[in-house]
Amino acid sequence: MTPPKTVPLQEQAGRSARTRKRIHDAARRAFSERGTAAQIDDVVLIAGISRGTFYNYFHTIDELFQHVAAEMARDMGERVHSRLSGHDDAAVRISNGVRHFCLRAHQERDWGLFLAHFGLCTETLQLAIRETALLDIESGIAAGRFNLRQDQAMGALALLSGATLAAMKLITSGVETPLRAGENVSELTLRALGLSADEAAILACSPLIPLED
Repeated sequence: MTPPKTVPLQEQAGRSARTRKRIHDAARRAFSERGTAAQIDDVVLIAGISRGTFYNYFHTIDELFQHVAAEMARDMGERVHSRLSGHDDAAVRISNGVRHFCLRAHQERDWGLFLAHFGLCTETLQLAIRETALLDIESGIAAGRFNLRQDQAMGALALLSGATLAAMKLITSGVETPLRAGENVSELTLRALGLSADEAAILACSPLIPLED
C-alpha cells in the first residue's frame, strides 16, 4: 500500500497563512461594501472558499470583524505613525498623516471604505487613532506649536479624525481627488490647531514624507 503523502509543516503553515489572508481580504471588501450587514456567505463567495474552510479559522462573522479591525489598527500604526513619529514637528506629522490616509484610500478602496465606515464606531480602531494622532496633538500643544489648551486635545482629535475619515469617504465615492482632499483637510486642520493660514497652506502642499525607503 502506498503511504499517504505528507505535507511538510512549513508548507502547511504557508497555506494556512495564505488562506487566512484571503479571508481577511474578502472580509474587508464585504464589510466595506455591505457594512454590518455582511454575512459569512458574502465572505466565502468573495474569497472563493467553502463555509467549512471559513470555520477552520473563525467561528462567527463578528469574530472575523474584530480580527479585521485589529489588523487595520496595527496597519495604521505601522504604515503611518511609526514612519512619521521621528519627525520633530507635530504639524508636519499631522499634515503627512492626513494626506497619506487620503492617498491610500484612493489606492486601496476597500481599506478606505472600511475605515470610513467603522473608524469612529469600533473601539479597536478608535484606540489606534487615539494612540497615534492624539500623541501628535498633545506633543504639539506641549511644545507651543498648537494654540490650544491641553484639555482641548480630545476635541482636536475628534476634528482631525472626523475630517480625515469624511475626506476618505468622499475619495472612495469619487467625489474628491486624494490630492485635493488631503491638502484641504490638512490645511484646515492645521489652521484649527492654531497655525497661520499661510503656514498651514505651505505644510499642506509640502512634499510627502515617504512611508517606505
